[in-house]
Amino acid sequence: MERELALEFARVTEAAALAAARWVGRGDKEAA
Repeated sequence: MERELALEFARVTEAAALAAARWVGRGDKEAA
């Protein structure tokens, strides 16, 4: 159970990082 939670957390973190990188890449800091 704990292992599944860790994997899920890693996936969510990765998705958030990719989304943030996309926003920063556009140079639109206000939108982020």
